[in-house]
Order: sequence, then C-alpha cells, then structure tokens
Amino acid sequence: MKYKVGDKVKVKSREWYYKNKDKYGCVEFNNIISFIKQMTKYCGRDVVITDANDAYYTIDVDSKNTFMWTDDMFED
Repeated sequence: MKYKVGDKVKVKSREWYYKNKDKYGCVEFNNIISFIKQMTKYCGRDVVITDANDAYYTIDVDSKNTFMWTDDMFED
C-alpha cells in the first residue's frame, strides 16, 4: 500500500473504467477487490484516504465505507 491516512489522491477516470471493465462491469485487480460500476460516481474526484490497512483503503467521500479501494484505483 503506497498511501497513508490523510493523503489526497484522485480516483481514476470514467474513461479508464469504460476501457478496462469486463462484461460484468468490473475492473478486477485480484480475486478479492474489483472496481465496480457503482464506484464510477467517484471517478475523477480528488479524495482523501481516511483509513488504510494491508488490503484496502477507505476514502472520505464514501461515508458509509461501502467500497474497498486499492492503489490501482487511483491516478499515479
């Protein structure tokens, strides 16, 4: 994990999502975590990491911590 709590990052674009999604609407990074269609509402947004563990992040705009975010989901 390359980010820490408090880091400001940008969620990848909708163009990235549409280019990389599979027929089920997912961009898979491993067998556990995927970028799914419901996450596109955050595409292109600047967000702040609010929690980080060994597997995923949570971000400030996802107030219910519904999704698991990984390094691959953010712009470099």
